[in-house]
Parts: sequence; structure tokens; C-alpha cells
Amino acid sequence: MEPGGRWRELLDQRLTEAVADLGAVPGVRGLIVCGSIGRGQPWPLSDIDLVPIYAGSFEPAGEVKRRQALLIDWWASSGRAQTLDVGWLAFTDREVREATAGGPAEAAARMPDLRWLHGTDKAYGGRAAADPDGLARAFLDWLDRVRFDPLVVAARVRLWWRQALDARR
Repeated sequence: MEPGGRWRELLDQRLTEAVADLGAVPGVRGLIVCGSIGRGQPWPLSDIDLVPIYAGSFEPAGEVKRRQALLIDWWASSGRAQTLDVGWLAFTDREVREATAGGPAEAAARMPDLRWLHGTDKAYGGRAAADPDGLARAFLDWLDRVRFDPLVVAARVRLWWRQALDARR
């Protein structure tokens, strides 16, 4: 660990840079800061986990990936590498609006899509960023309400069992 908790200051700076740069990509409607940083429990080796919400389609993902690579290269050349995870866990604004309009049954029905199964875990406890219209915050509030509902838990357990049986075969 760097002396004096400098790692936390640097992590906050990198998070601010990532949110500003990726949040400025045309078509990005919001970002969810996930993982240990999103929960407010970072440690010196925490990576920056972001889940984007795109306007209408996943078309902006290419520009997000390009900027992600540039940020990682820039940080590495500064002498302290930092990982930035923003990738396949992404949603469109339409998906988020449809999901948040429903309750636990809607969430359970979405679990077979692995983005929703894993995104539910990754985003839970996170915080909204680059969220001008509150869509990311609404998504997080919905996750807080439905994640541990018995319907959602049962759907998740069924999928995990199926995955375990498939892996065993």
C-alpha cells in the first residue's frame, strides 16, 4: 500500500476520470459504479467496475471500449496501473425502463439472460454516476427491491443448478 492512503486518492481520481470520459460518450445514458468501489469498500488492489446504460442500442459500446483501453494505457504509463472493467454487462435504457416498471416477476423472467443474472450481483449495492436523468439510480433502487425476493432467488438458484449440471456433464 502506498504511504498515507495515497492509493485511495489515486483511485478516486481515476474513477472521476473514467466516469467523466466514458459518461461523455454519445449514447451513454448512465453508469453504475459497482464492486468494492461502488459499495464504498475499496482496497489498494480494487479495480474500477462500471456498468453502462446505453441509449437505444449497444452501438456506443465500441467507443466505450476504445476509451477504456486509452484510460488503462494512460494510467499504466503514469507508473501505477489501474484496471477498468466495463464490458459485456451493459443494458439499454429501454431494458432498464421496462424492468423497473415491473416487480419481482419481471426480474425473475430476466435471469436466463446472463447479463441480468450477473448484472444483478455486480450492480447491487452500487452507485449511480453520469446519470443526468436518474435512470441508473432508478435501476439500482429497483435492484434493491427485487434482488432478494423469493421469485428472483428461485430463478437464480435454478440457473445456477443448471450451470452446475452442465459443467458436470
